[in-house]
Amino acid sequence: MKDLGKLHYIPGLSVVQDEKNGCEWLNQRQYVQTMLVKFGMTECKAVATPSDVNVKLQKDNGVSTQVDRSLYQSLVGSLLYATMGTTPDIAYTVGAISKYCDQPNTAHFTATKRILRYLKGTVDLSLKFEKVPGDVITGYSDADFAGDLDDGKSTSGTIFIHSSRSSCKLD
Repeated sequence: MKDLGKLHYIPGLSVVQDEKNGCEWLNQRQYVQTMLVKFGMTECKAVATPSDVNVKLQKDNGVSTQVDRSLYQSLVGSLLYATMGTTPDIAYTVGAISKYCDQPNTAHFTATKRILRYLKGTVDLSLKFEKVPGDVITGYSDADFAGDLDDGKSTSGTIFIHSSRSSCKLD
């Protein structure tokens, strides 16, 4: 084992350390850009949300045709990996599309490509960690963006709060 210096890259994650301000930035810019190239979405138009609230997926809608299962599964797997890094905001949508890996159709594939379009628009965002007095980490994610069509409330999301002597704050 040898010391390679300051951490700057974890597979799929870039780490930028700002010693002057005592903070670190995590992003998946390179990973997302690689996905966009791999799946032919480099020229796609970005969207503001990872899913369309007006689209409800089902196994067979009677209109859509089957798509290449291995391509669909590869895309879903890539998105699942992205969710574990710096994009917890796509967790709900990726979970929803992953249910159709056995027999994906064009509607499922379109919904999956929308997530890539969302990631293209957020590729320059990073998570910022910095030391603050009180040592508290707090994070929120409204993962389905008011998905209940009846009352406009969210049905899924994430909140985490951690407090210890050596933790950092998430911006």
